[in-house]
Amino acid sequence: MPCLLVPLLFLLCLHGTQSKNIYGLTNYGRRTVSDRLQALGRVVDANQDGFVSAQELVNWARSLGRPDDDKDPEAKELSCVEQSEFEKGLQKAGFSADFAKSYKDFLSEYSVKPAPAGCSGLDTQAVLDEAAKDKYPKKELTVFLDGFLQKLIDFCEDKDDAHKGEDLYTSNKDCQTLPTACVTAPYGCQSVCLEYTFTTTKDRTGDAFRDRAQYQATTSASSPAPKEFVKKMMKMFQDENGDDTFSKAEQSKDFSEHFDTNKDGCVDEVEFKAHMSSSLCGELVFSEDFATAKFAKASGSAASGSAGSSPCKGIDTTLPDGVDQSKQAFINDNVQILIDLCEGDESLYNTNEDCKQLSLVCEAESTTKQSAACKKYVSDNEDEERVQSTAVKFYRFLSKWKEPYENFFGKNK
Repeated sequence: MPCLLVPLLFLLCLHGTQSKNIYGLTNYGRRTVSDRLQALGRVVDANQDGFVSAQELVNWARSLGRPDDDKDPEAKELSCVEQSEFEKGLQKAGFSADFAKSYKDFLSEYSVKPAPAGCSGLDTQAVLDEAAKDKYPKKELTVFLDGFLQKLIDFCEDKDDAHKGEDLYTSNKDCQTLPTACVTAPYGCQSVCLEYTFTTTKDRTGDAFRDRAQYQATTSASSPAPKEFVKKMMKMFQDENGDDTFSKAEQSKDFSEHFDTNKDGCVDEVEFKAHMSSSLCGELVFSEDFATAKFAKASGSAASGSAGSSPCKGIDTTLPDGVDQSKQAFINDNVQILIDLCEGDESLYNTNEDCKQLSLVCEAESTTKQSAACKKYVSDNEDEERVQSTAVKFYRFLSKWKEPYENFFGKNK
């Protein structure tokens, strides 16, 4: 046993003495894309306020010339960051050399035009000049990292044909873990990841996409969802002033803070459905079918009155005038959307978690049963077996005997 302890202790000591660079990386460890992005975010957003300022961007860019141990007082701080130095910086953050070489336009995106003489890359001092102040407003860290995610997606999808015929999801360490990063926290609900997961690679299979099935189970119409449809419905917006009305300002705030993940002022269908039906991206967990139907209605309402001036293909978070809605009207509209969905495809009464609750919502829930939509639905389907859940049948049984029961015991008091 003592003989075994010696090599074990040696290995532990070797691992413990590995020097870490500014990203917390050692030559010993291997990180996933998610880990690399988080490490990059911690370094770029030096004050950890969730935003990247021009000064923080410059400080990070200048640090790209430092050695990994970052302890040399004479370490070079770059005033002009060339593409080769940017690539080395990404590799220090753990990204593959191939991906770093493919990221060609980061420096040009932030460079001042026209470029100062003698610098073909990013002149860091020019970024801080007063004349460039408006060009570099504070940017949310999530939006900043979205740029890296999008470039990585483009690289893995080989959009520039630089690796034609090569399966980067098998051969490249970044691409191998990208699909998992895009279906797990903290990046699974970012706009670029949602588009990548729900659209670009929706039907992909293979080892790199092995975690997709578990994620899709949380967003499918047949997956278990919380039973309280009404409670979920009332959590969609916050009535901050308690006036029983969801005002334009209140709705706009909720759309901006909770739905619009890329902060472009427009909630597209992917963002909307992710917040409404994914347990990863929100607490509502409606069925995807209901989320799709709700988006169609919400985007139509948000577009009306805008005179077609908004380029947003979805819900413009500024919202047009006239969208204020009382809670009663809000309840009625959402119940009607659910009714139209379930009645449009009667098989959903057996397969969709929201439709399974509809008859109970319209007969037993005090919040909804007095709505015009529910009254009509109950009247139209009073004798329809297909829409009567076990809970509703039990509720009807109790209701049937409630009055005789109370009359009988009332007489014998």
